[in-house]
Amino acid sequence: MENFIQEIDELVLCERREEVGELSFKVDNYKVHADDSLLKALQNLKHYMKNFAYYSVSTRVYLWETTEFIQNWCNNRRKKLN
Repeated sequence: MENFIQEIDELVLCERREEVGELSFKVDNYKVHADDSLLKALQNLKHYMKNFAYYSVSTRVYLWETTEFIQNWCNNRRKKLN
């Protein structure tokens, strides 16, 4: 998941809007392993990704906040497992 989040962030930075939207279908692959908090973040992520090409700069902020939340979730999960 972390590689996926990194890929999204790089595409957003490069303003590759269509590619961000095209990747949104991959979000569903991660829902299987999600708890409630991550599931909500993944739903938001998919929404922002699908609509990124049509929204303003503020959507980029929401997208980054969501990817940051997911990255933190992954980091916390890793700490718990160690």
